[in-house]
Order: sequence, then C-alpha cells, then structure tokens
Amino acid sequence: MVVTATAGLALVTGLVGLLLARVDIIGITDGELLANIPADMHDRWLAAFWTHLASYAGGGLGGLLLVVWTLRLRWRLSKAPE
Repeated sequence: MVVTATAGLALVTGLVGLLLARVDIIGITDGELLANIPADMHDRWLAAFWTHLASYAGGGLGGLLLVVWTLRLRWRLSKAPE
C-alpha cells in the first residue's frame, strides 16, 4: 500500500514538476547546476528531481504512519481481555 501510494505520488509530482518547468514557473537557479546540465535537459532534470523528492517524502511519511499504526494496534491488542 505504501509503495503504491508513493509511486502514485511520485508520478503526479514528476508530471507537475515537468509542467511547471515547461511554462517557466520553476527553473534551475544554482550556478553549478546551470553550468553542468544542458539547457535542453532542464525540464526533464527538474521533473526527475521532483519525482525523487516525492518518493523520499512519501516513503518516509508512509513508513512512519505504518509504525504508528502498528504500535496502536499492538497497544490495543495488549489491552484486550484474554
């Protein structure tokens, strides 16, 4: 479930990043990146960057939610009458 949700989030975020880059709402402003990434690759680089960030955030948050869910479940089971 977490993997599927993270993949969906990454897909949507990557497409949004690509769209925003293509209409010049976002761009690469770091001098070193500008020097090392060809101009015709900026849109695709930004899409990949947004995809990676969403994957890390989604995986981290999803993992944290699973830990909380598991702890709550175990706590409830430990309080249940035997």
